[in-house]
Amino acid sequence: MPKDHPEWPSGPQVRAYLESYAVRIGLLGRMRLNTLVNGTTQDDSGHWTLRATGPNGTTTEAFQFTVVANG
Repeated sequence: MPKDHPEWPSGPQVRAYLESYAVRIGLLGRMRLNTLVNGTTQDDSGHWTLRATGPNGTTTEAFQFTVVANG
């Protein structure tokens, strides 16, 4: 967080900070917003298969990690 933000930043301040951070580290282009996660499964090696429906239809993809964030 920028030093000029108060101890308890507002929602818009938190959002602006997170968005600028995602842009700075190159994460923004890898994020999928407005996407419904239909389900996940984990195999014996710890990898995840994720089924999701978004603006471009339903997909199934494999990942090493998952992060669940909702609000």
